Amino acid sequence: DPYGLSKYEAEQALLELSKNIGLEVVIIRPVLIYGPHVKANFKSMVKLASKKLPLPIGCLDNKRSMVSVYNLADLIHTCMTHPNANREVFLASDQDDISVKKLFEKLAKCQNNKLLMIPVPKSLISFLASLVGKRAVASRLCSELVVDTTKNTQLLGWTAPYSVDASLEKMFNTPHKN
Repeated sequence: DPYGLSKYEAEQALLELSKNIGLEVVIIRPVLIYGPHVKANFKSMVKLASKKLPLPIGCLDNKRSMVSVYNLADLIHTCMTHPNANREVFLASDQDDISVKKLFEKLAKCQNNKLLMIPVPKSLISFLASLVGKRAVASRLCSELVVDTTKNTQLLGWTAPYSVDASLEKMFNTPHKN
């Protein structure tokens, strides 16, 4: 889309500038970021997982890559200090891809809730969402988005220090601001 293309063009311009004037540039492309005080889609999922409502997500076995603020901060620190990071592009994830269904289970468990998940086919979710003008939401929820972070390990020796479980535990145990 135009937004993604503009980001890519900006990255290419920065890398070219880096070559021309010797500026150190590292580009990090994070997937969905989560952590304390999270906003937007992830916050909505946290709220839904706290409810005692049946959710039509029993068939959502599609894998998603995410990155906690803890792992992202660690990758940023590594990129700032590692000599092999200059002029490279890194994808940031927890390196622990998870299905939407499993994510909801974990979010519910962190909130001492047990979800009732109804096995509704993805095609029906998409159809119903399109009827209420939420086709894009259903598409994000039902699609697979997995990134390969092999380059981070091979070039920087970096692996995510926190699993999804450990990151969620830290997230839910961080005091909330009023």
